[in-house]
Amino acid sequence: MEGILRAIFDIVIWTIVPIILITAIVKSYGVAKHIEQKEFKIAARSGFVGGVVLFLTFVIYQLGQFVQYGFPDKAIYQGFNPYLAILFMLGTFALFYGKRSVSAKFVGWVVLTITFAALWTLFHYLFIHTANEYILSIVLGIAFGIFSHTAFSPITIDDLVKFF
Repeated sequence: MEGILRAIFDIVIWTIVPIILITAIVKSYGVAKHIEQKEFKIAARSGFVGGVVLFLTFVIYQLGQFVQYGFPDKAIYQGFNPYLAILFMLGTFALFYGKRSVSAKFVGWVVLTITFAALWTLFHYLFIHTANEYILSIVLGIAFGIFSHTAFSPITIDDLVKFF
């Protein structure tokens, strides 16, 4: 029984967070497809490439330090902070609650930020392991905030009844 629970635990730890982060990267790449104005489409594409370049800059810097001082040797699972997860879930829910849209002028910066954050977090989570308790808690909190907002807000009860 313990082996089965450990296998489930390992699957969750090794797949759920990476899938969420890879989804964020893919979605940030796809933002440009949904923009009709040429200059904002270029800004979104540039934001994605800028996020990748910023990520590579951080990787080179961080790996340079590790080569010099040694690589950390920590397990991928270092705990889970439910208070941090709840805080980020509530913050994400509140952020999406107003259904405020981002100005097209800022789309490049938003894409850059999401791309960099997702790439850095994925790399750090899978290979570095020095902040995995925080990464696990924050990523799952944000994901739950987004999905709970989507579950509560897109349709009315009448629409839901019609769906079934």
